[in-house]
Amino acid sequence: MIDKIFARKIAKTKENQFFKWIHNPHNQKFHTVWRPDKDEFLIDETWSIKTSKEIDETGDFAIRELKSFFEDTGNIHLKKNSNKSIILCKEGNAGNRIENDSYSFVSQEEQIKITGCSWRAVLYGVYFLEQILLERGIPALKKMSIKRQPLFDIRMFGDVYGTFTVSGLNINRPINQNTFSALSRFGANATFNFTNLADYIGDGIFPELANPERENNFEKLAKLANLAHSAGIDLYLNAYNPKLRPDHLFFKNHPEAKGATQQVWAGGGINCLCTSNPEVLHFISESYAEIFSKVPHLGGMLAIIGGEGFYHCYMSGDVKNLDCPRCRKRCAEDVVADLTNTVFHAIRKVKADAELLAWPYSAHRWSKDPFQESLIEKLDPEIRIVAEIDKDHMYQKNGYIKKIWDYSIDFLGPSDRYLSISKTSKKRGMKLVCKTETSVSIELFGVPYIPCLQRWGKRMEIIKSQQPESIIYAYDIAGFTRSKTEELAYRLSWEPCSTPYKEIKKIAERDFGRVSGYSVIKAWNLFSKAMSHYPVLTFSYYTGPSFIGAGQPLMLVEKNMPEKLFGRLFYLAEADESGGGEKAIAKRPLYYSDVEMSKEEINDMDKVVNLWEKGVNILRLEYPEVIKPYKEEFKKELNLAIYILTVLRATANTNHFFSLRKKYFNLLKNPAKNSRREILKILKKMESIIERDLKNAKDAMKIVASDPRFDLSVRLDIDFPPTIEIIKAKIKYQKTEVKKQFLLAKASLMDTEQKQMDSQT
Repeated sequence: MIDKIFARKIAKTKENQFFKWIHNPHNQKFHTVWRPDKDEFLIDETWSIKTSKEIDETGDFAIRELKSFFEDTGNIHLKKNSNKSIILCKEGNAGNRIENDSYSFVSQEEQIKITGCSWRAVLYGVYFLEQILLERGIPALKKMSIKRQPLFDIRMFGDVYGTFTVSGLNINRPINQNTFSALSRFGANATFNFTNLADYIGDGIFPELANPERENNFEKLAKLANLAHSAGIDLYLNAYNPKLRPDHLFFKNHPEAKGATQQVWAGGGINCLCTSNPEVLHFISESYAEIFSKVPHLGGMLAIIGGEGFYHCYMSGDVKNLDCPRCRKRCAEDVVADLTNTVFHAIRKVKADAELLAWPYSAHRWSKDPFQESLIEKLDPEIRIVAEIDKDHMYQKNGYIKKIWDYSIDFLGPSDRYLSISKTSKKRGMKLVCKTETSVSIELFGVPYIPCLQRWGKRMEIIKSQQPESIIYAYDIAGFTRSKTEELAYRLSWEPCSTPYKEIKKIAERDFGRVSGYSVIKAWNLFSKAMSHYPVLTFSYYTGPSFIGAGQPLMLVEKNMPEKLFGRLFYLAEADESGGGEKAIAKRPLYYSDVEMSKEEINDMDKVVNLWEKGVNILRLEYPEVIKPYKEEFKKELNLAIYILTVLRATANTNHFFSLRKKYFNLLKNPAKNSRREILKILKKMESIIERDLKNAKDAMKIVASDPRFDLSVRLDIDFPPTIEIIKAKIKYQKTEVKKQFLLAKASLMDTEQKQMDSQT
């Protein structure tokens, strides 16, 4: 069933205009009038492209990319041979990853030369040429000589437009070369593919686990890796070890291989393979090694050794009652380190430069060491440690503490946990990978990106000050959307670069013009201030007003909920056996039925709304003044800001409503003591919020109907009804069922009052 669900989703997503835009490499055009300054020269049809003799698939892609850029952006068809030429040249040898991705860029009146130690570096140079031409708005260039290099040796983005962890589906995605070039265009050299080991097992050590589709799966994975490589991207395995039902034939034949029951996720009842069993450990490590031998263009592995994916017995989440007889006799850190080290050594035998990025993430589930110092000390020093810049921090706000349980743009970092992991890893000479987000946060992640560019810029400056060797720009909570904030992260990750403000200014003036760009920067600044007041992260993934926005219903009683307010959460495949999908396809509520927030938190959310409104008003006032070349892009930014405003208003309305509802039910506990007037007053306040919320929902519908970016149904990590249908269902529900609930509440109140009067007489 899940295959059919996903096949339907892929077909719909491929037709979504936003998805098509992401995959279209050249969405901008040069201005119609080309007037170069005195110190500039034009690149026109009198120019050609020349290359060094030896060229690989990445170099070939760089040539095609450059040709198509000039054709698509300015209708310029470069000649095959000409005295004026753009020379793409691979020369020299790199001593490390930084050098391998660095390039020199020299421009003169009749020659532009881009030189690097690898064709990937040359491709980055091609993208840089395109970048500065688009900033200028015409194909005009000044004389310059510059050498550019990245600050981080591994620069990893998540997948395009949402990812998912369902077995097998991740290798059947709608993908072409432009999927990966969208990432390398923003300076990335790596991405990951959710890889369930169960998809690739043969009939060797444990024939009971053999997958009949494994050869097809290898072929698909190799195709992905090759496509990624040609576009300058190394594909990493986001590793998922097998987990099975307790009555699986494998465990009947090999009871000694049965590991602990996995209860990290709701549902439990699934067992991992015990890596304290030498045969199992050998099986897992050799299985990963086989993947690397059959798919040589893989760059390495991303292993979440803490809370999901890379299963071991201590990931069960119930350490005190661990039901594995072998692992409960061992230290948790020893079990995890043995698995991680053994797999790393196995893939390194096959591919000498393969990297393993070990990510403790939620290691607190099994470790008494909150900063994983003892674990890090047991790992091979060649393994890279991943640490989040913000996660697991208790953030003191205005009269309350905000728990940063996942990714935030309110708290910029670094967290105490990050600082400790960084210190321990550097003491051991291990390379650190900083994990951040560059588009959205858990505060607000049902949108393409949060346009608070000044905050994203500050975040990058903080990361740079920590000097990690590598960076993960984003995981999978939104997917890569070619956003302005992702571009900003890229710009601030390469040397030489200017300040965040100057890079923000370049983006704004390129996309909105010099005058209107200034208004956009002012709005972005207000949005940045707004996000600094955001009171809480969402209470759960993919649900509630911060995700479904104006689709969040308000109700006295959770009753007769519309079908459109339910959907599928693919990440819950984590709770199923490998290859399963029961938890992922079960429909779950997309809404909150209650919210607990303090007065201070509610007040801070109101501040967020007020500041965001001010930013939206700036954009609205500026829109009529925007000149034609920038009108369309400005409208997109305005739509995004307005849509987010409806999401924020829905969140604030939800907070106020459920706070009043709690007061209402508390008063009802003793109606004889509390006056009817007091209770009615609360009901009227709630009704007033519902009316305000209905107007907000109608405003949201207008934006959603006109802009495909806000349709949650086309995201690949969930299966939701279209956003507009969710909002329509909520409006109907509040006009019918909820209205009835309030009428009954008032009638009940009058009945109670009458009974009190009767008893008195």
